[in-house]
Parts: sequence; C-alpha cells; structure tokens
Amino acid sequence: MEGHQAFAEMRSRGATVADIAILVVAANDGVKPQTIESIEHIKKAKIPFIVALNKIDLPNINQEIVKKQLSKKGVNLEEYGGETPMVGVSAKDGTGIDKLLEMILLLNELFMVKQTENNFEAVVIESLLSKNKGITATIIVRSGSISVADDVVYENQVFRIRALINWQGHPLTSVTGGDPAEVLGWKVLPKIGSKVYLKSETEIMTSPAKVLTFPEKRNIIPPEGEDALEEQHIKIILRADTAGTLEAITSAVGNKVETISYQNLQYNL
Repeated sequence: MEGHQAFAEMRSRGATVADIAILVVAANDGVKPQTIESIEHIKKAKIPFIVALNKIDLPNINQEIVKKQLSKKGVNLEEYGGETPMVGVSAKDGTGIDKLLEMILLLNELFMVKQTENNFEAVVIESLLSKNKGITATIIVRSGSISVADDVVYENQVFRIRALINWQGHPLTSVTGGDPAEVLGWKVLPKIGSKVYLKSETEIMTSPAKVLTFPEKRNIIPPEGEDALEEQHIKIILRADTAGTLEAITSAVGNKVETISYQNLQYNL
C-alpha cells in the first residue's frame, strides 16, 4: 500500500477488502504522505499488517531512521515491543522476499478464519466493458460462496452468473471466502467498491424509477473580448481501459471533472 497520490481511492478500497495489508516503505525515502494515508486506511479497516522496507540493497541506508518515523505515526513495530512485524526486502534482487512470504503465511494462520459458512458477500474491485465478454467485473469474496448459474444481486438488480474466471484466466465452477474471481453476466457496469449478494439470501428492496434530467445546452462559442479568452478552458474526454484506471486519472486531474451519465453509460468531461 504505497504509490502515487492518484491511486488514493484504490488504496482506500484495498484496505477495506483485504485480510492482511503490506505497508511498503522505501528505505531511501522513509515515511511519505502516501505512507501516512495508507497507515490511516489500515487502522480504519482494523486488519493486521506487515511493514515491507524496500530498497535495502541501496548504499547508505539507515533503517533505524525509518523505524522511528513509523513509530511516530503510530506503527508499533515488534522490535520495539509492538505487534507489527517489519521485513527488509529488495524488489530489485529479491532479498527478503522469502521471509516476507513466510510472515504473510504466519499472520494468516494467526488472524484469518475463512467464513465459508456465512452468507455470501463480495466487493467489486475492478470493472470494464470487454469487446468479447461484455460487462465484466473482478470481485473479492468476503464470505460465503457462489457458483456459476447462481442469481446475484447488485444494487437491487438481479443477474445470473454466466462464468467465473480465476486470475490465470481459467474457468471456475465456484468461489469461496477470500477468493478473487472475474464475473461475467452483469446487466450494468458495477461501481468499484460496491457490494454483491446472493439473491436467495437477500431481500430485494424495490425503489422508484429514476428520472433522467439533462443539463441545459451550453454555449460553446467563446464570447468576444480579451478577458473572455483568458477564462477559456480546454475540455477533454477521458477514456480508460477499466473503471479503476479512469478513477485514478480523474483523481490526478483534480476536482474540475464533470461526470455525465445516461442510463448505463458514463462520460467524464
């Protein structure tokens, strides 16, 4: 959980659907604003996490400085008497990766219990419109299980699962708690972060039909005068391969993004 500010929403959702978090901190940079943001997301989600101190292969690295920075931000490291383990790694040469994987498995044994007996609940982490597959979305199953041909509820709309595909592109017959899967059969493009339930376990609430309203037409011909020219803005249409990518781009652009929706389509201007 680190990276550019544009992916803030992705980090926030990642914490809400994850069982274990890995807080990646660069040993040469130390704690940055995105690090602090990620720590807050992890604490809010109340999930166990590991600090992965990356780039330990670089010369003149002082790990103690980074540890003190983390402690000041409320990260209670094990070596300081806390409960959060820290593993030094190098993504470049692979140092410490095996130890990091072992620590993940250890935390899984200590904290995780698969909730396969509970009602089905999943969270959408990505969605897109595929030329070959139609509307498809990737989900993380929080609890319960679903199978192909099950009727699923998304925002009071029922659809039947046509196919389940794993991360390797292989078809599945069912998925259970903790598993990711690509789901085919949606009627509308689901919003990232939204929840999905099983119809047989859900009471569908009827809601009144939405009335579509359209904004007044705008005058695209610039008015005359030098002052008017200074106030003109360039308008662009943002297009991305997935909803998550589009979200990151619009976040980087800032708050001057207008979303125009009509039925199942959305345009960001």
